[in-house]
Amino acid sequence: REELAGKGTFSAVAFNPKDHKEFFIGSFINFGAGAEALFHTLDSGKTFEQIPVTFTDQTLDNITQIVYDPANNKNLWMTDENEILKSTDGGAHWTSTVFQPRSPVYSYGTSMAINPKNSNDLLIFSDAWPQHTTDGGKTFTQLKLPFCVASSMALTNGNNPQLYYSVLGGYVSKNLTTGKSAAYNIQPYDVVNVREMQVIPDTTVPGRIFLF
Repeated sequence: REELAGKGTFSAVAFNPKDHKEFFIGSFINFGAGAEALFHTLDSGKTFEQIPVTFTDQTLDNITQIVYDPANNKNLWMTDENEILKSTDGGAHWTSTVFQPRSPVYSYGTSMAINPKNSNDLLIFSDAWPQHTTDGGKTFTQLKLPFCVASSMALTNGNNPQLYYSVLGGYVSKNLTTGKSAAYNIQPYDVVNVREMQVIPDTTVPGRIFLF
């Protein structure tokens, strides 16, 4: 049978690790067809109640993940595109940390890892930058990952070899002799459908590249 008919579409779901009959389900992107909402069941989905949560409106308004704290089932976390929410009473009440558009800290949470021996120690990954918190989300420290997604790469020959790679709609050049880099036309990380450049070296003329 179909439950929650007319309530929109759904994506995020979290089962209580200690009771499979209890789970939460969150609304997905529906472009205004239904309000952003969180639903809860204690009987394997035979009946649902909508949990009263105040969400901050911003563009897509969808819940991206719901996560149980492995060390304490009373603690739950929930993320959407501009908020990180926490419950300490099994999901009955939620507090929210709101981030502004194009925040350098958080945008559209994609996954979360909670230290099973320390509920305040979390890793939060999103469309912005991966963050680490040791105080339960009060403050965040960006993880300086030594890699990024690049669509193409080129190395020029000659006396001063240069490494080029395209990323976020622009490109970066790095002088392999001095180790210094320069970035050009880099787009904000939250720009949708960025057209990536292609970097192609000229194999006949030292130091020359083509950008498409």
